[in-house]
Amino acid sequence: MLEFDSLNALRQAPSTNNHAIRLEPDLADAEISGSAVTANALNLLRRAAETGGLKLTATGNLSRAVVEEMFGIIKAPGYDKTELLRVQKVINEPDVLPLHFVRILTQAAKLLRTYRGKLIPTPLGRRMLATEQHGPLQALLFHVALWHMNLAYFDGYALDSWPLTQVGVILWSLSATAHDWLPRETLTRLCASPVIGVLESQWDFGSSAMEGRILRPLVWFGLLESRTEPRSATELLNAVCTGKRRCLIVSCNSMFRLRTQAFAISRSCPDANVARSKRVGVIYPRVPSTGPLCAASSEVADGQSQPIREEGRVNCDATLLEQLRTR
Repeated sequence: MLEFDSLNALRQAPSTNNHAIRLEPDLADAEISGSAVTANALNLLRRAAETGGLKLTATGNLSRAVVEEMFGIIKAPGYDKTELLRVQKVINEPDVLPLHFVRILTQAAKLLRTYRGKLIPTPLGRRMLATEQHGPLQALLFHVALWHMNLAYFDGYALDSWPLTQVGVILWSLSATAHDWLPRETLTRLCASPVIGVLESQWDFGSSAMEGRILRPLVWFGLLESRTEPRSATELLNAVCTGKRRCLIVSCNSMFRLRTQAFAISRSCPDANVARSKRVGVIYPRVPSTGPLCAASSEVADGQSQPIREEGRVNCDATLLEQLRTR
């Protein structure tokens, strides 16, 4: 049973003072080989270093020439490049979500910066390229993405920052529930505490936001596996007839489960006997549907027009950055 102090600890970002969630910077490359985010970030950093900078548009996105070049390099599980090429002849950076995501992420993590219309590596970015082990890069990107970026920026759902304000609790909950293939709807109900906007919505925005803001990024970081399964005729009929309709009636279920490989995070809580491990522990917190967590979650609105949370602008991941600088 998760106690109140541990619940509060999981709501805070990882730091030297908060060990409820610990990021492991010493994972070997073989252990993070499933992380498309780290691989894409390295490719972007390497290309920026080799070319003297990547040309940007007036809006700060990568130019079409750079996007065309990176399109063949960038990879992400479950992302269909063929489908994109089928519907669009001209491709801009925001059209390629994995590239758009990693470009914003590397800038937020202070690995790349703009200079005279180009995107160039920072001293920290060059240091990440020079190291033989990329575990610290995985830890840094994971921390910035989940605790400093506003992932709602990428989907536009009318749910503000939900469920990003619960990310620590959700990660802890996934460790207990996602050991077998489960649909996103089930994982949303088991792992995230709903807010008013989710409960009262005519459409199932909650499951869509959970997938786009939590589950899909975890797949890209190599922490979850995903697959699609055809819906049964009964499921399709229920989706059409139910009053709690889905955003789109689709013929496939998005299924997720934990990877059996080593993870980038290791966790423990004061009241939970969980050993420090590279694999996710087996604990399921029973978060109430009302209370401080829900009240706090429903009040926070980061603003979907900005990809970086306001608190992330002031001192973005200062503790972890300092640890990496002193390595």
